[in-house]
Amino acid sequence: MNTLLVLGVVASCLLLGCSDASGTGSADGAAKGGGDSAAGAAKGTGVSAAAAAPAAVRTAEAAPEFTLVILKSGPTSGQGDKESRQKMFAGHMGNIQHLANEKKLLIAGPFAAVRDRTWRGLFVLNTGSLEEARALVATDPGVIAGEFVAEMHAMRCAPSLREVWALEDAAKAARKPDANPMDGMRQYVIATCDDVDAGLSAAAKGGVRVVWCGRFVEEADGKAGGQAGGGSGTPGSSTGAAAEKAPAAKTAVRGVLVLDAVEVEAAKKALGDCGCGLDGWFSTKSLLGLKEEAGR
Repeated sequence: MNTLLVLGVVASCLLLGCSDASGTGSADGAAKGGGDSAAGAAKGTGVSAAAAAPAAVRTAEAAPEFTLVILKSGPTSGQGDKESRQKMFAGHMGNIQHLANEKKLLIAGPFAAVRDRTWRGLFVLNTGSLEEARALVATDPGVIAGEFVAEMHAMRCAPSLREVWALEDAAKAARKPDANPMDGMRQYVIATCDDVDAGLSAAAKGGVRVVWCGRFVEEADGKAGGQAGGGSGTPGSSTGAAAEKAPAAKTAVRGVLVLDAVEVEAAKKALGDCGCGLDGWFSTKSLLGLKEEAGR
């Protein structure tokens, strides 16, 4: 069984009443049961602090663009009878599989333990165009029905993030026909950071592997909320020889880090106060096969 479809076993709790409409119920327990020894604590494989920062900057500058989609509870969340919700959910999962088959969607999974109880699930789309991302998300029966609304962030990630398709195909081929589909799933911790580089540094010092990293494009380009800025951080806002000689100030870039950890509290202790909010998130173990550069 394809792991994106296996996500439906867990994500069904978000739609069919295994928890409340916030989607923070039994997915957490299922995630803990589906973890492996590599996920037993917020340790991961770790990277050296010296290796993390310069490489992270280079990767962010060179990487192509993707879109992070956070699905939140919508205006009709939790409404409707069981039959109609089952139909909507089946359409939601079928659409996820369709987008994956079309190489439009790389990663999907439900949140397991969240600070904001309206957060339901996460997509990573293979496009940096918010216009295209909106069009893709608009095909989701859950969005059409008002069960979900989508928050989107164009972001830069390492190009090797696209290797997740091949990793998942290999995992599927190696899986025994009678294997429990949940064996291919596990919980991660996702960090939403005001300063991605500060989060990377904290993860390195705390010995936590960053599985993949995304930098939101609007901040990386010196913009806020997708609008062109005109302040001191915007190229061309100063004139004269003095301005040409002044070094450019480093601008903090917001984004996300997916950590090789299963317990949010353990990850908090490892990272310390680095300006990142941590949530539980459930997805495929195949992410662990991504190259180290994906976490920079």
